[in-house]
Amino acid sequence: MILSLQTHRLRTLDEVRGFVAGSEAVDMVLPDRESVYRFTEETLVRFGYHGLSKAEKGVILRYLAKMTGKSPPQVQRLVRQHRERC
Repeated sequence: MILSLQTHRLRTLDEVRGFVAGSEAVDMVLPDRESVYRFTEETLVRFGYHGLSKAEKGVILRYLAKMTGKSPPQVQRLVRQHRERC
């Protein structure tokens, strides 16, 4: 069965915070590394990650870890790579 998760509907940090707090672990399998990178970058840009407060950044990091299945240090590395490219 193929399930489409519509994450682009999450527009505010409160919505993301509610998703992270209210959902169990998501077993989302992105087909390849490029998909993980693309999803991460789109999320960082959509929420203006680099302009957020420390607490707000934590919400986005937890969201990315949950959605990609990556560990927190792996997510931090992806964010750092994104920052260096921008």
